[in-house]
Amino acid sequence: MIAIPRPRLLAAAALLALTGCANMPSLSGRRVTVGSLKSHVARLETENDQLRRELADTEADRGRLESELAQAESSNGELTARLDDARQALRAQGGDPEALASPSPSNRAPSSKARTAPASDPR
Repeated sequence: MIAIPRPRLLAAAALLALTGCANMPSLSGRRVTVGSLKSHVARLETENDQLRRELADTEADRGRLESELAQAESSNGELTARLDDARQALRAQGGDPEALASPSPSNRAPSSKARTAPASDPR
């Protein structure tokens, strides 16, 4: 446990006494001992350490996500540039650049009229 200077401990005790705490008994109901205050401070320090670890993990996740976002934006920019180049090349050849956005006839889904032949009966 971290050694807490006595004035700081007294200040913490006074703060707890003035503001109250859900886990601490009221001063009017029971006398608060220095030991119970030290115990409460130790619990708060443990909770603080846990919250600091969670914050560090969250910041690491945020950094990873920012990196992934930057990479995705870079890829998106490259793809946009390639699409623009393809559209310009298509225009230069007299084609319709909007045709790049629609699927070619060979890539279209089969129509609902198209049916496969049934398998022959082995009997």
